[in-house]
Amino acid sequence: EKVQEQMRQLYRLKSVELSVRVCAPEPVKKKKTETTERKNWERKGRAAVSGDESVLFGGPITADVVPMTGLSLKMPTFAVTGRVFAEEIYETRRPGVWCLTFDMTDEQNSVRVVKYLKEKEIEPLRGKINVDMYVTVQGRMKLTRDGMDLQMEPYSICLAGHSERMDNAPQKRVELHLHTRMSAMDATCGVSEIIELAANWGHKAIAITDHGVVHSFPEAKKASNKNNIKLIFGCEGYLLPDCELVPIGGNYVALAVTLTGSGIHTRVFELAAERFNSDGKIIDSFHTFVNPGVPPTGAIKRLTGCDAETFDAAPVLSQAVKTLGDYIGDDTIVIHDREKLGSLFDLLGESCPISRNCISTSMLMQYLRRDLHAEERVLPETGASEAAHRTADIAIESIRKCEELHVSSLPVIDASAKDLEKRRTNHIILIAATQPGLKNLYKLVSYSNLDHFYKTPRIPRSLLNIHREGLIIGSACEAGELFRAIVDRRSEEEIEKIASFYDYLEIQPIGNNAFLVREGLAADDDELRAFNKKIVELGEKMGKPVVATGDVHFVEPEDSVFRAVLMSSMGYKDAVIQPPLYFRTTDDMLNEFSYLGSKKAHEVVIENTNKIADMCDVLRPFLDDKQTYSPELPGAADELQNLALTKAHELYGEVLPEIVQKRLDKELNSIIGNGYSSLYMVAQKLVHKSNSDGYLVGSRGSVGSSFVAHMAGITEVNSLPAHYRCPKCKYSEFPDVGDSSRCG
Repeated sequence: EKVQEQMRQLYRLKSVELSVRVCAPEPVKKKKTETTERKNWERKGRAAVSGDESVLFGGPITADVVPMTGLSLKMPTFAVTGRVFAEEIYETRRPGVWCLTFDMTDEQNSVRVVKYLKEKEIEPLRGKINVDMYVTVQGRMKLTRDGMDLQMEPYSICLAGHSERMDNAPQKRVELHLHTRMSAMDATCGVSEIIELAANWGHKAIAITDHGVVHSFPEAKKASNKNNIKLIFGCEGYLLPDCELVPIGGNYVALAVTLTGSGIHTRVFELAAERFNSDGKIIDSFHTFVNPGVPPTGAIKRLTGCDAETFDAAPVLSQAVKTLGDYIGDDTIVIHDREKLGSLFDLLGESCPISRNCISTSMLMQYLRRDLHAEERVLPETGASEAAHRTADIAIESIRKCEELHVSSLPVIDASAKDLEKRRTNHIILIAATQPGLKNLYKLVSYSNLDHFYKTPRIPRSLLNIHREGLIIGSACEAGELFRAIVDRRSEEEIEKIASFYDYLEIQPIGNNAFLVREGLAADDDELRAFNKKIVELGEKMGKPVVATGDVHFVEPEDSVFRAVLMSSMGYKDAVIQPPLYFRTTDDMLNEFSYLGSKKAHEVVIENTNKIADMCDVLRPFLDDKQTYSPELPGAADELQNLALTKAHELYGEVLPEIVQKRLDKELNSIIGNGYSSLYMVAQKLVHKSNSDGYLVGSRGSVGSSFVAHMAGITEVNSLPAHYRCPKCKYSEFPDVGDSSRCG
């Protein structure tokens, strides 16, 4: 009653009546443990799937398949499906107990599967679980023995169905823009993996175009031979726009100046020029002294041979330059020292009537005379007339050399440009079409890394022009100068001028350039498509093939996460937003470019890519394993013979002892007859250079073990039998062979 009253007051009720009923308790069901449930399930499963080859262990899969992301200890029995990428079976320290362990991934996360079994249970599993096979595993998560990580204990392991991506198009495309792991910190494609995939898809060829290097060529060549697919050797370079190009022909004027100081402190004392034509004929010359308004220094007097009175009587700089400008007219200016001319242009400013666009002979010497050291390419200090004549001679020789290399145009630089070597670079695709083209590709890659490296291995346009023979040049991706010019809305004339430099033009899926929309450089996807349409129209107008490429950086779409990791490590803020730079099938590309119309899409995706591939020969990037390259030095045989004979006569007299003469004849005939004279001269020049620089070296091996090597200065060891020799009278005595000789 007390309770009823309290409840009535608490809930403000009129009355409360409580009744009590006693019930018997329900029996408590014993909960199955995880171990009991697992054993019952495995026993039923094994009984149910007798003879089912898809079941490798345990029973059939009954749990729902879940993603590997988010697996935890709290999860009940579950199943995962993925690809095995590592496996091992080994015996533990406990006798008779074996461990089956393998790692699997669903390309979003990975899990390690571990199961301890008795020896009789492990035998049926040997060889059944292999790398790259797909399986479905049912089980639960548990802690590792050290409690520091999670692993999966399997109840059942079954084969899982998996269909690889295939290119089922009746006509296949060719990928002409692809990066492997040799594109440092940028791509994740395995060289052999991507080539094997292209072959399995039925592609007849594939190009390798790593950034600035050719390191993948050895593995790529081996993989292409194994998979019977044509390999196209290429590189995506960093083009440095250091010049424009003008055709060889017409008249040239070699210009030289004598001056002191730089910038506003420049003082000009002398101007000279010499006119010549592309055939090497000197036509006429020009010379004038200049009144600088200051007394000449002693160095100026020595160079010009004139005193202060001569300069005082000369015209001032503005008059002298005007006269020089009238002399030059429309002819192409040739200079050697860009710094001197740059100082002259700085002094004159906008009033200078002389064109700043010049051919640089020092640049041509650097590209055409690799045998010369930097100091050898510098002209000696002379008067302006002599310097102009020397410049003309170098230009004539360079033009002749360019014509031998089938180079039809010369680089023209802006002599007044500052920080020329720090200009922004543009991407460019270089493909070797012939064996000479492959050699030129190697040269460009070498020179870009050795001579022109600034943050990236850059290829100056002037250098590319010299070594362009046998190469097919593509306009590359959005980082190429053509695509950039279109995005920047440059004039039609300028865009066509840029496009004229390339052998083919390139377009890519709009997803590759989606960042342009994010950065406000393009309005939307439609404008990205408009950029590609512009390139297609440009190709039609200029008669240049347009090819669709994928700019491949990883194999499968889901592999973008690996590139994101690489780019994140380098500080890219948008690394997680990866463009779809995966290896696409022909149908993928046809669908991507369907907005061009089916006919045009077929042309850029299939026809033109195959056309470029057909233009490339089957090349040999290096000698086979059993072959070696022997260097070839012009005149090496005569030079080696002269060195050996001169030294022998110097040591043994005018008439050589019989043993010496026979030994020289035998070795020289063998060395020269078998083509080893160049090898000997390489060793001789190396030893001579090292010794002259103060580094004592000793030659060993086959080259250093001969008497000729001693006579040529390659080694200090005389390989003749021990003998006596008088350095004054040249008398020699060979006791062991009974030979002696005395000079006249």
